[in-house]
Amino acid sequence: MGFSYQCYQYDMKNCIIFLIVFTLVIVSRLPFLDAGYGNEPDGWRVASTARYIGTTGEYKASRLPGFPIVEFVCSLVWIHGPWEMNLLTALASAIAAGVLALIAYHYTCKDFLLLALTFAFIPIVFINSTVTMDYLWAMMFVMFSWYAGLKVKPITAGLFLGLASGCRITTAVMAVPFALLFLEKQKLNSSFRMVIKFCIAAGIGIIIIYLPVFLHYGTHFITDYKRDSIPSITIIAKFVTIDVWGFIGSIALASILVLTLINRRKNIDRSIPTTLSHENVRVWIAVLALFIVEFAIHPMKSGYLIPAIPFLLLVLARYLQRYQFLIMCAAFMVSSFFVSVDSADKQWSPHPSQMSKVLPLGERLIVFDFLQGPIWNDHSKRIQRLNFIHAIIEAGDTITKKSVIIAGSWLPYIIQATPDALPESELPNYTLYRRNAQYIDMMNEDLLNRFQKQGMKMYYIPSVEDFNWKVFGKDIKKEGAIELRPGKL
Repeated sequence: MGFSYQCYQYDMKNCIIFLIVFTLVIVSRLPFLDAGYGNEPDGWRVASTARYIGTTGEYKASRLPGFPIVEFVCSLVWIHGPWEMNLLTALASAIAAGVLALIAYHYTCKDFLLLALTFAFIPIVFINSTVTMDYLWAMMFVMFSWYAGLKVKPITAGLFLGLASGCRITTAVMAVPFALLFLEKQKLNSSFRMVIKFCIAAGIGIIIIYLPVFLHYGTHFITDYKRDSIPSITIIAKFVTIDVWGFIGSIALASILVLTLINRRKNIDRSIPTTLSHENVRVWIAVLALFIVEFAIHPMKSGYLIPAIPFLLLVLARYLQRYQFLIMCAAFMVSSFFVSVDSADKQWSPHPSQMSKVLPLGERLIVFDFLQGPIWNDHSKRIQRLNFIHAIIEAGDTITKKSVIIAGSWLPYIIQATPDALPESELPNYTLYRRNAQYIDMMNEDLLNRFQKQGMKMYYIPSVEDFNWKVFGKDIKKEGAIELRPGKL
């Protein structure tokens, strides 16, 4: 009777911990769920794919290698529009943060609630939890897998990791460090059996989830996914600093090395006590190392670093003095709401606040906004992008002669605004027909020759000309393409 009551108390406490974090996170997301599917074209690709799956029952990937869990679930609600689809992501982020609180509590973290909320309010996480993107879907299942591993449930942990991989296939690499959760030196035989169960469950889950992708694309879903050119060092530096942590958070993160040197003494108060076994810490560091290496190999988006953030927070909680960790968490959270850095010379640049300063940086104009942080900045830019692309579509619809419009990363926006259009997964040969205009992604040599032979007039959406030059070395302006400006043809 006493044991049952203790279990009941333990379960109730876990429920309360989860509900506190879940509620705070989901409520914070609600004001930011409108204004389209986000600033990433990939979110719009998911939306158009969800529409296609929902209306035809046929699977097509939003982009390879496929994100079947997200694509199939979104296909059930696509008809309701962006607010509902963004809400699904917000729910996933709130669940992920709630489970992370339970994980931190399991690791005897004194500030388990703060750690989980810090993860949820770090700019890159906050922003990606309010749009139709797959990062937080994957993190939700990763958290479930991690928690199941801590509770020594290898099959459950494996199945959840399989679901995480169905949202983002790169999360499958976590199988290696998560397998360490089941290893005990004193029970090697039983430990290996649990590791095998975990890996088999994860493998079966991945195979089942990716079966529709394989049936449609064959092995090409792995070999033929689109690779963009590696960004410059400056862009990569921005990815790992301001884009992830915000301006204030980046300054706080830069102080970690100094704080680590100060904290060489052993007898100091820490959020996670030193009595926690080193085996647990090795799991955190292994995951951190994996995603740092993965990002170094393919440093295309700041969102790729999201899976590493919970593990970094645990490492900080373990090695920093407690008051330093609390200050660090506060800085990360505040960074979402104050001080942002963005371009000021684009037609879709965010509206700055009264406490902002525009500065020249080379050939660009950069705005430092001290009152408007990354989450406000991102939402403002989403609104400006919507206004811009609506004006572009209206301009394209007024074209009276057969023409081609080079749309670049704007193509998913135009697809979503066009009834019955196929998803962009038909690239590289995809062409969107809308009235008298053909919208294409990029202009290569073959397409250029074809359109010139047909005597078609060529337009391009602003900013696409530079990207087309980088990808194909083709100067579309010299080839006669005209910039498509709203209201000016």
